[in-house]
Amino acid sequence: MKFLGFFDDAQKLKIVRTDKKVSSCLDAFGEIMAEKMKHTSVDRDLVVMRHNFTMEDNKTKERWLHTSTMIISGDSAASGG
Repeated sequence: MKFLGFFDDAQKLKIVRTDKKVSSCLDAFGEIMAEKMKHTSVDRDLVVMRHNFTMEDNKTKERWLHTSTMIISGDSAASGG
């Protein structure tokens, strides 16, 4: 939150009014994050997902844990990705 400038008194939230509607706090938060966290040509993506499932046998009612993990790294635009 500090990196995004939310504790900086100079930070200006953009509240856009369209069709008599005011953008939400979540929209303003998204605008700040999009500006501060946009990728440069040398940045790479990294996706990490982990799912934990509790499985149960219908007959014996025995339970066990199943874990599924995915880690994928992308290439930067500068390297042709």
